[in-house]
Amino acid sequence: MKIFLILCYLITAVLNLSFAQSSPTRINWEQDIDYLIGRLEAQHPNIYANVSESEFKGMAENLKFKLDSMTDRQITFAIQDLLAAAKDIHTSIVPWQTQDSTVLSYFKMYPVFFYHFSDGLFVKAANTQHKHILGSKVIKFGDIDAEELQKRMLDLVSGDNFNGRLAMCDLYLSLVGAFEYCGVELINETLTLTLQNHAGDQFEYSVEPLSLQEVMQLIIASRERKGEKDFFELNELESAPLPLYLSKPGNTYWYQYIAEQKTMFVYLKEMQPKSEGDFERFYNEVLDQYDKLGAEKLILDVRNNGGGDHFEMPLLKRVIARPELDKPDKLFVVIGRVTGSASQHFATQFDIYTNATFLGENSGGRPNHYGAQRPFILPNSKLPVRTSLIYHQDATEWDMADCTHPDYYISLSSDNYRKNEDPVLQFIFNFDEVKDLPKTFKEKLSKAYNEEGYNALETAYFDFIREYNSTGINKGKLINEFLFWLLPNRKSIDDYAKFLKLYTEECPEDTESWYALARRNEIAGNFDLAEHYYKKSLEVFPGNTLAKRMLNLMKFEIANSNTKDR
Repeated sequence: MKIFLILCYLITAVLNLSFAQSSPTRINWEQDIDYLIGRLEAQHPNIYANVSESEFKGMAENLKFKLDSMTDRQITFAIQDLLAAAKDIHTSIVPWQTQDSTVLSYFKMYPVFFYHFSDGLFVKAANTQHKHILGSKVIKFGDIDAEELQKRMLDLVSGDNFNGRLAMCDLYLSLVGAFEYCGVELINETLTLTLQNHAGDQFEYSVEPLSLQEVMQLIIASRERKGEKDFFELNELESAPLPLYLSKPGNTYWYQYIAEQKTMFVYLKEMQPKSEGDFERFYNEVLDQYDKLGAEKLILDVRNNGGGDHFEMPLLKRVIARPELDKPDKLFVVIGRVTGSASQHFATQFDIYTNATFLGENSGGRPNHYGAQRPFILPNSKLPVRTSLIYHQDATEWDMADCTHPDYYISLSSDNYRKNEDPVLQFIFNFDEVKDLPKTFKEKLSKAYNEEGYNALETAYFDFIREYNSTGINKGKLINEFLFWLLPNRKSIDDYAKFLKLYTEECPEDTESWYALARRNEIAGNFDLAEHYYKKSLEVFPGNTLAKRMLNLMKFEIANSNTKDR
């Protein structure tokens, strides 16, 4: 999905190669690394927001030390590794912004693409030569387990959070240089895969790379239906029609009324208007048709939207002005790992200002994030790099989330994709079955606590999760909301602290859970525990500025208190 959007940006570069350069010397590379650090410090609003200056510059110095033992391609991916440490989706090497054939040669590709579905990593697309392995599960890349290789690759990929890196990982898993950098043994650049077919049988399979130009030409011809098709997606093997959200691949935003469900479906793939002012026209038309056709639900789908610019206000205002529409069982926003940058802004605004129900995966962007990237060229190697220019504080200053979490997690399996099924749409059509679950959760837990105390509260919690976990309901959101009730209604502060501890155990990847537990322990005077939990919060999300501030303030107050005592 996002891989094809990114690859399309490469069209101009790979089809219009104009010049090549001589190979950089060691001194050239050292100069480029120094230039890179200086440019990032000058341009990025805070390049050290998610990585310490000492760690970042230490990585750069370590790279300089190893330059003599590395090829130019390895150095290129090492520089990308350095950029990825900033944990900013807009800070990376951007090969689609060069026409230099030497630079582009570092990005040779295999004509096979992979995707991480809910049931593992699978071959999602391939050219005709490799069409017969579509839908195979990947067990190993070379002698490295697929899961381990993906972990290594994720560290190489720029992204605001885990899901943002996961989206970009689809592209890197087809790059020869990325495999080489992550330790996969390649013989003459041939990649050996261990795959598993639908029958469960494992087999080895070899893939040889093509130039970036050749892979691009295959994809372009396929998507434009020029000549005989030579590139295939897994879901094209089935006779079932494409799911609605994939049904108009050449259209960047459109809507369709689903009469039998009385639902207006709006698909937004890019936040770029087709002409000046067109988004306002489009949104007005959507809601005019919503009224005319007697629609009862509105779905806004940005799951495959990688960004653009901010064009949500005309729609947001009109939705807010309609209280009969602005309800959790009427208004739905679909998000996913690709949702980032301007589409993250879109999701953040609807999350803050409407009562929409969010569905899908965690978004690939952060509510408060860096953006408006600007490119620049490293002077000697000519590597094209981009980095952020401004800070978007779209949410409140104290919003510490590293993504937008859906209210219901709806995953996509390889079988769903192959059969052209959309579990998100099916979930919405059956939403009446689950719409009261948040209310039920609060009622069950508060009743148990009021009548029988804390142990009964925990029992009620686990009973609820056991019964309703299969719905995909976001238990972190449920717990967080319940804590607002529990704090003023607690029978003792220990009860509140114990439920906070349960929050971290149930949601260890939520930076908010560790922060809340840290604050409670700090207030109680348990400073060692508070420091431990603040650090856990920062381990989950290094960019949690609130956790950083409170930890430093606590340490400062303790140090000054000790000074006064002496």
